[in-house]
Amino acid sequence: MKKTLIIALLLATISLGLALDFRYITLLLIPAVIIFLPKSIFDRRYMFFFILSIFAILPQLERYSVLPVITSSMASVILLIMLFYSCNNIRLSNSYNIFFLILIALIAFQTFRGYFLGYKFYYLFSEAIKYLYYPIGFFFTMSMFKDDDKDESIIKNFLLFFLVSGIIISIQILFYHFNVTRGERVLTRQANLLLMSIVVAIIYFFAYARDIKEKIMISILLMLYILSVILFMQRSLWGGIIVALLSLMFCLQKKIIKSNKEAIIIVLIIALLLAVVINIYQSISFNSDVMSTRTDVLESGTKSFSLGVRLLSFARIFQKIKNHPIIGSGFGDSLVTPYLNSREVGFVDNSFIVILWKSGILGFMIFCVIFIRFFFQLFKIINHSKNKHYILFAIFSLSTIVGQMVNGLACVIMILYHFNIYWAAIIAITDYIYRREFYTQNEKTH
Repeated sequence: MKKTLIIALLLATISLGLALDFRYITLLLIPAVIIFLPKSIFDRRYMFFFILSIFAILPQLERYSVLPVITSSMASVILLIMLFYSCNNIRLSNSYNIFFLILIALIAFQTFRGYFLGYKFYYLFSEAIKYLYYPIGFFFTMSMFKDDDKDESIIKNFLLFFLVSGIIISIQILFYHFNVTRGERVLTRQANLLLMSIVVAIIYFFAYARDIKEKIMISILLMLYILSVILFMQRSLWGGIIVALLSLMFCLQKKIIKSNKEAIIIVLIIALLLAVVINIYQSISFNSDVMSTRTDVLESGTKSFSLGVRLLSFARIFQKIKNHPIIGSGFGDSLVTPYLNSREVGFVDNSFIVILWKSGILGFMIFCVIFIRFFFQLFKIINHSKNKHYILFAIFSLSTIVGQMVNGLACVIMILYHFNIYWAAIIAITDYIYRREFYTQNEKTH
């Protein structure tokens, strides 16, 4: 861990030293890709982390024209690669086969339905690909495990991935802030992944860092992540992080932290780091009033353009849901919301309402069953597992998914970004741990 953190901090330092020009960072990453790609072709474990890196680093919407954008065509090619690796070594010993097979059937049904209803092909194709990342991502992740000692290293490296990718995402955001937006809020979907980086950093601080040097390095990374989240200025992400941290603190105090005194120290450290980061933000930002403007909107009610459009779009969507409550309107259906003198296309920022709209109660129930089982497995791992690494992964997963679900109340993070591979991977790893811990134990006792 120490070497990885030193390399990560060195990368961040070099980036800042090079005037935050992300072109230099891209050059630094090219040698790593050249070394990494050939290995990933022959080893699905390398391929897994290579694909995760693509979705963490490359933007998913065209806004700043700095890096190549992940298009639906690129995402579909990656999906086919994952499908090939999944079929090449499919593991049927998991708890979700029937649920994800039903989900695949639902996706196919809603895709053909959208086609026959004449929806625009771009929306139809894009949605189908993103939804397919749930089942294909699950089976692809499961295919990596071989029931050997290397399986536990995959789980550790999965956490470490967010620690390191968070640095690269933060560097992107700093570059955009200083060189592109010049003080305005930075809009890049990768910033949503920093919720996971923050959770992992705190877990490393209290569970893995062995000495004061490592704790200092983790603290620096944590401040970098928090600063980037502030520059992103997405209020739903702020709310998601708060809920994720509350969940994390509760679980850590129950399983890892041994005294109330240590819990108080954690809260004080986080509060201190937040205060330092806000101070840094006010010092480096071109326009520190942007942050107060974003927070003031929460008190302005319907005076907010964003809130006004959301309320109107929700009203129109609920009418669509009433028309097709059981099977939904189908993939590819879009919404145009007239507001004052403008027309906002597709402005429905709520993951759960969108599932009801496109897939109806039937699709919504399938997702509910998958996540209810997922949470059941997490609670059992946290409460009954004897493996510290498994417990910490379960705590990370619980905090992350709960936080992202709160975030999903005001954006489509849980369904219509390509980040679905992350949620599928977390579900798959959790299921692998659950079956390894409890099913294997039952087999041994019998």
